[in-house]
Amino acid sequence: MEKTRILTRLLCAVGLCTLISAVSALESSPILLIPGFGGSQLDEKNGNYDYCNTGGNYKRVWYDLFLWRTRICSKDLQLRYDKSSNTYQNKTGIEVRVPGFGETKAVEYSAKLAVFSLGKYMRNLVQHFAKCGYKRGVSIRAAPYDWRLAADELDRTGYFKEVKGLIEEMRKANGQRVTIVAHSMGGLVSHYFLTGYSGINKSWKKKHIKAWITLGTPWGGAVETIQTVLASKRTASDWWKVLVPYGRTFESTPWLLPKPSLFGDKVLVETNSRKYTANDYEKLFDRINYDDGFAMFKGTQQINSDKYPNVPTYCYYGKNLKTPERLTYKFGIFHILLYKLFKSDSIKNIKPKITHGDGDGTVNIDSLRVCNTEWSGRKEFKSKEFDSADHKGILSDTAVLEDIAKIVGARDCGSMEQLEQLLEALN
Repeated sequence: MEKTRILTRLLCAVGLCTLISAVSALESSPILLIPGFGGSQLDEKNGNYDYCNTGGNYKRVWYDLFLWRTRICSKDLQLRYDKSSNTYQNKTGIEVRVPGFGETKAVEYSAKLAVFSLGKYMRNLVQHFAKCGYKRGVSIRAAPYDWRLAADELDRTGYFKEVKGLIEEMRKANGQRVTIVAHSMGGLVSHYFLTGYSGINKSWKKKHIKAWITLGTPWGGAVETIQTVLASKRTASDWWKVLVPYGRTFESTPWLLPKPSLFGDKVLVETNSRKYTANDYEKLFDRINYDDGFAMFKGTQQINSDKYPNVPTYCYYGKNLKTPERLTYKFGIFHILLYKLFKSDSIKNIKPKITHGDGDGTVNIDSLRVCNTEWSGRKEFKSKEFDSADHKGILSDTAVLEDIAKIVGARDCGSMEQLEQLLEALN
């Protein structure tokens, strides 16, 4: 046995471990990654006369290392909403593009320049499969998108046509059907692609899709989204501060709010004078002067259905982590007077008391489990809960990565243990 270990190390030293991994990858399903909210890099071309003018070139706006440029120029990410057509446009003089379509580097790090773990997103997941012989840009690729938009606007801009073309390219190049791995909002986006995009049908899916894996998808929205809508730069979480107040203009923001069909009359926000449920958004948005908020919310509610995608589906998510469930804003006499006299948006100036429930730290457990409620009787459906796998951490959770490897048919390749077993059998 000791001789086997020594020989194994010698063979790995000359690259045979990598060779075995590459051969294993040839038999595996290629992987297409679809990121969540904020998981794609964004570039801007600014022709306006201000600090953020890009001189006719594209520059990174989401996001740069340490958020220096992002903090100043995130105002250029705000959208203009046309209530009559329920459509969204960039600000006048601004163009925004998503770099790196098809490349994993576009989702491995959210920042253009990454140092150590700063800005790390899907890096660990990609690295894991690279060790199993997957090749970036060939057998593992990514479909980043403009996460300011919901699926209907992405469809209108041609995103899903690009996704379809990328999947067909991967199918042809690898000789195997593709597995879609989608994180967070990416699960909603990919669900629309599989069920609502008119450019594909059942026979196309059968030919090109091996499986669809969702990780931490907020099927019914998340209470944390309300907190971001109500926040100011002073009260927002660190990463959201750079998007306040412009994040209110994104179509994806109301799309990710708690759905009335799931949360019903459950109190989500409480102030001194009243309580708000998911059925009270119109009154809540009026209270905070979110003028188009309710119209935007109504416009997103018909985007996703509960339609089953008719491909093997795996719904994975974390649980048993403290997750915002209820926000309580208690005002002092000063805040009450400001609101009574000037209709001042007092909520945004106060950090709420947060009542927590179960979930993955970001998405509430009832929302994560909607896939079970809707599809549990399906033959090719499987869901799995991972204890203490948080919303972002699920992308590097060992148990999750091992499960994905089994689904795509990737063996535990590249390990010395596997080579040891092979050599031992030959002795």
